[in-house]
Amino acid sequence: MKKVFILLVILMYLIVPIYAQNPQWVQYTNGDEVTALAEEGNNMWVGTTGGLVKIDKSTGIQTFYNNANSGLPDNYVLIIAIDTSGSEWLGTNYGLAVYNENGIPVSIIENITSETHITIYPNPTTTIITIALPSTTHVNNTTLAIYNVNAQQVISRRITEPITVIDISTLPRGVYFVRITNDATVLVNKFMKL
Repeated sequence: MKKVFILLVILMYLIVPIYAQNPQWVQYTNGDEVTALAEEGNNMWVGTTGGLVKIDKSTGIQTFYNNANSGLPDNYVLIIAIDTSGSEWLGTNYGLAVYNENGIPVSIIENITSETHITIYPNPTTTIITIALPSTTHVNNTTLAIYNVNAQQVISRRITEPITVIDISTLPRGVYFVRITNDATVLVNKFMKL
């Protein structure tokens, strides 16, 4: 009996260290769904359904941004792109924002409300999109521009009708932003090219 007890104690000392060496998961976000990731130097940018998290990879320090503390147009961050100048571009449900090198929002390209929403269909699509403006939008001096996630303009044209069909068959697959501007209005929405 004494030999069995000693054998159990020895086994316990051999097994416990194995479990103790397993690393614990570190929670870096506030528990919201993660929707986008982008790495920039020593920083990891995490888009979530509750805002944006910047994580310093060397220190683990986290900075949380949302529409209450940073000017994001919406907390639901859909996509993050970092351009060649180091600015972070964030696509959200209600607009596009750009951050400067200090992680502070420097401009919001558009903040969409339900009353000023561009309808884009079919979405996602492969060849054409139909863009319908809200009934309150006047089409005088109206320009339509489509941008990729790197904030590069890929299509631009004047529109004269509230419903416009655009051929996008030559665009690469990805997420795009449509921006409608005229003398009184700026409207933005997104679509996905498959």
